Amino acid sequence: MRLCLLYPVTGSNDQFFIAFFDPEKDTISNDTAFIASMSDYLDLPASGEDKLNIEVLPVVVDYQSKQEKYLDAKGKYLAKLDPAKKGNDITYIWNGAGHNRNALLTIFRHFDSASVAKGFVGDTPKTGWVIDYPLLERIHYLLVVDFNVFGNVGHQLETRLYMDLLRMEGENNFLSFLPKDKRVEIRAEWYKGARAEHKIHLEDPLRGLKWDTGIVYRTNDPKKEFFEQILVHAGPAAGPKDYLNRCPEKNCVDKNTGPLEQRADLALQKVTGLRGPEIQVVQDLAFIHVVTGNKDKDLAYTVIRNKALSNNSFMFEEERRRIVKDDTLTIVKGYTGSYPNSFVRVQIDDIEEFVESFLTIRDQLSYYNVARKYAVRRTSPNFWEEADWHYQKYLKDEPVEAGLFDMYRFNRIAEKSDAHFKW
Repeated sequence: MRLCLLYPVTGSNDQFFIAFFDPEKDTISNDTAFIASMSDYLDLPASGEDKLNIEVLPVVVDYQSKQEKYLDAKGKYLAKLDPAKKGNDITYIWNGAGHNRNALLTIFRHFDSASVAKGFVGDTPKTGWVIDYPLLERIHYLLVVDFNVFGNVGHQLETRLYMDLLRMEGENNFLSFLPKDKRVEIRAEWYKGARAEHKIHLEDPLRGLKWDTGIVYRTNDPKKEFFEQILVHAGPAAGPKDYLNRCPEKNCVDKNTGPLEQRADLALQKVTGLRGPEIQVVQDLAFIHVVTGNKDKDLAYTVIRNKALSNNSFMFEEERRRIVKDDTLTIVKGYTGSYPNSFVRVQIDDIEEFVESFLTIRDQLSYYNVARKYAVRRTSPNFWEEADWHYQKYLKDEPVEAGLFDMYRFNRIAEKSDAHFKW
């Protein structure tokens, strides 16, 4: 599943989790009278207007004012339904009726595009969203139905700024499941910096979160515990356990896979432990082809570098908001992302050696030494053969979602000479 956007995806990090309110228990989504009474506050930017002839920011301020009125009304509505202020509990999260894999999702951002993966993929993210139907509908119409990819800058700017409001609403819903006395502290981690703190205080002062949660927490990390409770609650709909990125103990593997895949998984688990400065020269998106000796059983993995930001409140100057020490790596079985930066081809008998070499990467020179041995270059005579293998593998594994990979951002670092790295 892929999202191709012409503006940055709005998340507190390059990776975050999404869950949904159970439609059977979400009273607001089922109260058509209340939703109708809020219709004036739920306006969306109109795609047909010529945004070059209007001032965008005053329009967005108007939308912000309406959003605040909607959240205030929503808070009062829920307060009447919950006079004891017990708050949301885990049963308010949709479990996909025990089988629907779309119940839990992970969003990965890759510069100016993004991917959606089923289930919770990767380590515990910085933030998450919980989406009810009114929010889902507005996101759908804003980013899909009414979004004009050929629209002018005004249209894209207005869409991006309005999406900020929807993002914060999803984050607010997420916070409503966490302990009341931890919410301000947790959200402060998402919006660091004086300008961001001031902006979030004015725009979204935790509206509608006056009551506690019905979930009893037993650890000092309620955010992680909440995600773990969601996985248990979702049951089969959560999909297979993510042993690659969240291995609770040493050498945990999926017993339902074959010995070669288990060997590759065990080796690659070590890569996900890399953090911060150590991974700054790693590509944003790399595809690994593990050659097993049986072409039909060759394995594919995606390595994703997730960049951390101090906050996501502003559209520009992203590099000034980078928190390099919090960058992480996620490994996904199969394919995530449409714009690979590099291909890696490694024999199964060399997988441990490859990982140990990968763990030694500290700068461009050490990265080049690893890439020279394992990367498939653009100038390699078998480059297109390798690209075609990835496409055919993707088509075989995901016949509905598969498409051609775009090589526009394929990196050239593996082609450069050693002289380039002599400082």
